[in-house]
Amino acid sequence: MKRNELLLVRGELLFLLGAMEEVNNIIKEDINDLDKVKIRYVLSDMGANLQRLYNGIEENFMRISKMIDQVDISGPTFHKDLLDSMLIEIKGVRPVVISQESYDFLNNLRSFRHVFTHQYKTGIKWDKMKDVVLSIPGGIARLKEDLYVFIQYIDECTQE
Repeated sequence: MKRNELLLVRGELLFLLGAMEEVNNIIKEDINDLDKVKIRYVLSDMGANLQRLYNGIEENFMRISKMIDQVDISGPTFHKDLLDSMLIEIKGVRPVVISQESYDFLNNLRSFRHVFTHQYKTGIKWDKMKDVVLSIPGGIARLKEDLYVFIQYIDECTQE
């Protein structure tokens, strides 16, 4: 193993140790203030639901990309690139999958998922998720409209 790889692993382990200490301190505080614990777990559960929502949407977009577009998107900007591709018509292959409105909603949800996934050191805060949570009803309604239009396109392509 190269020196720089070892130093990277060392740095990541030191970060993890710091995060573990933060979680340990939070748990110690929680034991003394159970009302605070309830709020934290409600926010954590809500964040997990938002994360699962985006993961499910993204899995379906990956299927569209692989099976219809015949493109295997990868790389460090994979998540954004995949979402971007759903906003683009591929002439002769498929129409756009989502509207700009759905894209904006999903991009915010994607960004939140990243924050939520990496929040183990600081804990999730309502102010970090409030806008996303409040956007869910309208965002899902618009996304459903877009996906039903895309499903109609698939139906047209598969009629015998």
